[in-house]
Amino acid sequence: MEGMSGTTRSAIFLLLLVGFGTKAGLVPLHVWLPKAHPAAPSNVSALMSAVMVKTAVYMIVRSCFGFLGITEVWWGLLVLLIASVSALVGVISAVAETDIKRVLAYSTVENMGIIFIGIGAAMVFQAAAHGDPSAPYLSGIAALALVASLFHTMSHALFKSLLFMGAGAVVSSSHTRNVEEMGGIGRRMRYTGALFFVGVLSISAIPPLNGFVGEWMLFQSLFLSQTIGDPMVNVLIPAAVAALALAGAIAAACFVRLYGAVFLARPRSERAEKAEEAPRPMLAGMLVLAALCVLTGMLATFIVPVVDDVSASLLGTSIASRMVNGITLTTPDGGFSFMSPLAVAAVLLLLLPLAYLAVGRLGGPQKVVRADTWDCGTPLGPRNQYTATGHSQPLTQLFGRFVGVRTRVRETPSSSPLIPARMTFHREIEPVFERYLYEPVYRTAMALSSRIGGIQMGSIQAYLAYIFVTLLALLVVFR
Repeated sequence: MEGMSGTTRSAIFLLLLVGFGTKAGLVPLHVWLPKAHPAAPSNVSALMSAVMVKTAVYMIVRSCFGFLGITEVWWGLLVLLIASVSALVGVISAVAETDIKRVLAYSTVENMGIIFIGIGAAMVFQAAAHGDPSAPYLSGIAALALVASLFHTMSHALFKSLLFMGAGAVVSSSHTRNVEEMGGIGRRMRYTGALFFVGVLSISAIPPLNGFVGEWMLFQSLFLSQTIGDPMVNVLIPAAVAALALAGAIAAACFVRLYGAVFLARPRSERAEKAEEAPRPMLAGMLVLAALCVLTGMLATFIVPVVDDVSASLLGTSIASRMVNGITLTTPDGGFSFMSPLAVAAVLLLLLPLAYLAVGRLGGPQKVVRADTWDCGTPLGPRNQYTATGHSQPLTQLFGRFVGVRTRVRETPSSSPLIPARMTFHREIEPVFERYLYEPVYRTAMALSSRIGGIQMGSIQAYLAYIFVTLLALLVVFR
């Protein structure tokens, strides 16, 4: 790779980005992912999300950092831009979905965007360090971004496998993937609900689980970019920070909605009422993954040095000795910020029993009285509770237009101008990328193919003429 020109390197990088970006499900090459997951069994979906799409992460890191070498800042900026868009489009699409497996599939698009934000940031910092050898701290920031990306890759493999297995248990028991037909399943599938909740906490980046640690390190690496003087870097890095923060907030809302619609409130269908707990082997698999989600977060200070060894083999810069200080994680400069997952876990474990004792002493023994909820004279039922669609309506109202969410409300007038006789609500998700990107390309390719197909007329004289003209052209060019 040493004697390769910059133009050739850039062309190879773009081809690698398109190929592995498709494998990873980056926008706009993500359209296969939400279709593949619902069609596959849930255990296969877990394998696809945990391993298959991660091969793209491995190859893009190996190819760009290991083989090509990062010399151009715009490579990283392009990856940052695509990754930020992927994170936002993925999480907004997940909020709008009602198919539990499509929600998780779009969430994979979002998390791959988060992972590639880290890769793009590492590219930017590494290229800046290559262009300014007098600033060795940039290599440390690049290593921090790459370590964050690789740590989150591991974390996503664990918590998304847990969520897909939990979704598979729910689908197997309720015989539906539509979250609007679920509800109240947590009473009948207590262990599944508890284990699924661990995955929800992790994917929502709640400390001290592993999802929080990777995103925390990624934020720190982006915050430390203020020392780079490139104008495009100073624009796109803050934009990536904003995209990452917004995606994280919407992801938390998305999984609060998903968990509530599936496990809480009252059953909204007969199938949900008859749901049964998952078999023990299924629970055992989920229990192992839930334990790993907790342990890899709490013991991050022991895992980061291992991940740093991988990063150091590619970047030539080791930061573990500067990041890990006992049970505390800090930034490579040692003073920007610090965090201790194990200490957070210890504080939580200490506060929970104290809170329980405090509530017990303040409240004292009380008589429990059970009575019907006030219902204004109308018996309460499943129709009186929030649906998944209703819960996500404020977010889809704000952001849905960007991913093709279309809603229609029709009213049938009555004698009262204030109260219609009937209202109907319809929401659909338009396949924006398929309709406005892939279909025009498909139609153009088919039209071009039909015209070129006219050359094949079945005439041996015509074929001989093509060969003769080609030979003449080759003789003229290469004589």
